[in-house]
Amino acid sequence: MKTEYLLRSTAVRNRTFPIGSVILYLENGMVLVSNDFRHKRTKKLEMYCYLPKQGKWVLTHDKNDLTEEIWNCYRKNHIKYKRKESFNTYKRMMKHDRKHKRGSGGQRLGFSGTVTDYECCKEPIHDFRRVYN
Repeated sequence: MKTEYLLRSTAVRNRTFPIGSVILYLENGMVLVSNDFRHKRTKKLEMYCYLPKQGKWVLTHDKNDLTEEIWNCYRKNHIKYKRKESFNTYKRMMKHDRKHKRGSGGQRLGFSGTVTDYECCKEPIHDFRRVYN
């Protein structure tokens, strides 16, 4: 008995299965494949079963020792994604003390007509240059 967790969509016995599916190979040639893990473990697992004598795939629902092996492989290999940070976290991170400009027009740079203006603070990552044409 061998289990495999798919990291990309893969064809098994002329049938393609999506990312995150778990494949269980049995010694008698049968193959069990499932990607139905969006429910409690106590419920029956929907899986495809390859029958080598008939050479075809059959959809089944079952709960037994083989499905427990499939669940264990899924739990061991599944990556849980963290939720993205909220907008307020980024807004709070960008707050900083700075000296606001007070009516200076900046400096004229040569004949190109470009004027620079700076906002300065103690943290150099928040100093940025403003250019007006």
